[in-house]
Amino acid sequence: MSYLHNYMGLLGCLLFLVAVPLTLVKQPRFSRKSITIVMFVILGLAILPINDLTLLAYIRAVLADLSITSMVMLSIMIASSYSGQQYITNHDRRLLGNSLLIGALILYPLGLGLTPYDTYSIGYGDPLLFGLLLAFAAYTLWKKAMFVLGLLLMTIIAYLLNVLASDNLWDYMLDPWIIIVTITHRMHSP
Repeated sequence: MSYLHNYMGLLGCLLFLVAVPLTLVKQPRFSRKSITIVMFVILGLAILPINDLTLLAYIRAVLADLSITSMVMLSIMIASSYSGQQYITNHDRRLLGNSLLIGALILYPLGLGLTPYDTYSIGYGDPLLFGLLLAFAAYTLWKKAMFVLGLLLMTIIAYLLNVLASDNLWDYMLDPWIIIVTITHRMHSP
């Protein structure tokens, strides 16, 4: 595993550590000073060694490596808490949520052996997945969902640059945590 793979995994965990407290405390907007203090306190706690490993390494053992999608969404959650602005339109948010759920329905049951066809295996550079993603990119362009299109392009570029430890494109687009958050958000939204 290269240093980049290791740092990207730790970055995902660090984003998780910062975003979750900022999101759980339901305030309309935090002051920039308090968010900066929280980020530095969490960073300090994250790099403290506990039995030869940092807290961040223990959290990575539980979370595993997050997808590019999760890391981007966590970054947006932090930025929204910091600025008070919403960076994703409702249209993009809805399309992204639907896309993640459809992707999970395609990937997880079929990839876990529900049928003889393993959808996870097409993530190893199969032209079929790239064709489907090209069709999805055209659809997002037609729907004017630029955030979703940008996120899709970002995950594909990250895959081509091999920035995560996985060689599977599915791991760049989805992880169980983003699916759990999407399902939970859908259950609690009107």
